[in-house]
Amino acid sequence: MLREITVPLPTTRRIVKLAGLAERSASPVEIGATLAPHLPVDVHRALADFRHPWGGGALLIHGVGPGPVPAGAVCHADLPAAGVLLSGVVSLVATLAAVPTEWDGKPLTDVKATPGLEQTVSSKGMKALPLHQEDQHLNLPPDGLALLMVTGGNPIRVASTTAIVDDLRNRDEHQAIEALRRPEFVHHTPLSCGGTGVSRPTPVLCGPDGKPELKVDLATTTGITESGKNALVALARSADLAAFDIHLAPGDLLLLDNRRWLHGHGELDSSSADRWLIRCLLIFDSWRVDRDGPTLDVQGVTVAA
Repeated sequence: MLREITVPLPTTRRIVKLAGLAERSASPVEIGATLAPHLPVDVHRALADFRHPWGGGALLIHGVGPGPVPAGAVCHADLPAAGVLLSGVVSLVATLAAVPTEWDGKPLTDVKATPGLEQTVSSKGMKALPLHQEDQHLNLPPDGLALLMVTGGNPIRVASTTAIVDDLRNRDEHQAIEALRRPEFVHHTPLSCGGTGVSRPTPVLCGPDGKPELKVDLATTTGITESGKNALVALARSADLAAFDIHLAPGDLLLLDNRRWLHGHGELDSSSADRWLIRCLLIFDSWRVDRDGPTLDVQGVTVAA
């Protein structure tokens, strides 16, 4: 279930001003501490619920900036407030993370059509991006992701793992469900991480029946057995039936549990070429890794200390 909540306009103006005044060298936690007293209690409650089972793993907060978008701005570093707002608000519920081998390896990533990459199937291309979860080629992918809309464009398409598995059951795809729980799948490294390499065989479906989790990218995950290939076809069909569109406005912040939701988008055209979001990855359980200087490394994911 997707939960929606709105930040009152006076609060939006206040946090945008604070974000614009923040030192660029400030950590996400420091920024979050500055913003937190100005956010309504119901926003704090929604953020806390997001990471728990009863929260549904999907939260849409309206009115988080984005603040000024100067003419000629091409990346989040050119924006006075948007990136700061994203990192500060997200720090209240999780630790910002990055995959060092992905794009520039930084916690914040611009999701927009980028010169030279327009024809790629990636977050920087204009081709349709199939439903997926982030970085499934890693042994331990990030726990979640957050997307802040800067300028408008095509909707984001999402599907919950619970709805997908329920559809498989309703269509009596029991053999597919059994196959999805076996290590009959591999995950190819996406273009954003270099496009070469393949994971060890893994299941695509895990977790108890009442709280299923998926590990899949419909663009890069393949079955290595006949039953696995058939199961992936069934899964893609159910994902398509379970999916729905979310139309984000500038300043909307969408948080998704990377284990419980898939996301993607349709093909972009000239009318949606201005679609620009800032994305960050989230880690809930950063305690599970050892400290190593200013970062924490967990199976290919780096989280800011």
